[in-house]
Amino acid sequence: MYNCIIAYKSMHHIKVQSLKILIEKINYMTQIRRRDNMAGSTLIILLGSLWFLTFGILILKSKKVQDILQTGSSIKDKEGYFKSNGTFNIVLGVSGLILGAADFFIKKYTLVFVIIFIIMMFSASIIQAQITKKYK
Repeated sequence: MYNCIIAYKSMHHIKVQSLKILIEKINYMTQIRRRDNMAGSTLIILLGSLWFLTFGILILKSKKVQDILQTGSSIKDKEGYFKSNGTFNIVLGVSGLILGAADFFIKKYTLVFVIIFIIMMFSASIIQAQITKKYK
């Protein structure tokens, strides 16, 4: 009987240890999964940046887009206006992609990256207005 009790206790100990190991593995896997998931902030930064990058390329390459942007505005130097506007949007898009990648890989500073992105977007419109003012 004494041997049965010892065997039961050792089996119970093995079950508890196995359960602890299983729980640790599950916790580890969920941490990895959480780290690999893309946060909403990262998605917004990347999508916004891709939009600026695409729009900048379209401004530089597409005559149709240039005609649409030119309609209703008084642009003196069309080529300079579209070149500066397109280049500025491409630079803004690439900067945002770098910021989005940093936000994806460095989760600890997500709030900082979001604030930088917001400041970058607000200041971009002011800077772009100043740059394109000389072409109008």
